[in-house]
Amino acid sequence: MGLSSPASTLILLVCVDRYTSVPGKPVVYATFLSWPKQGLLILGAPHPTAGKTKVNLVGYSAPLEWETFGGQELVVMLPSVSADQLPCQWAWSVKLTNVS
Repeated sequence: MGLSSPASTLILLVCVDRYTSVPGKPVVYATFLSWPKQGLLILGAPHPTAGKTKVNLVGYSAPLEWETFGGQELVVMLPSVSADQLPCQWAWSVKLTNVS
C-alpha cells in the first residue's frame, strides 16, 4: 500500500470532517472535504469487522477496497478518477457497513 511514515498518516487523517450513523444499524458515513492526493483515506474510527465490512463511495458504483493499518485504523483505497468523474466536487462520503 505504501504508507511510509506516521506523518503521512496524520495528513490523511485530517481529511475526515464528520461521521454520521444510522441508529440501530451498523452503518457509518464518513464525510471528507479534501480528496487525498495519495488516494488513501485513513479513518481512526469506526473499526472494521473482518470479512463483513463493506465500503462504498456515495455516488460511485463500485465497492472500494480497504484494509487495516496499525491494528485499528481503516485504510480506504479511493478510486483513481478524474475530477469530472467524481460524484461531487466539494465533499464526499464513504458508507461503511458492518463496522463497530
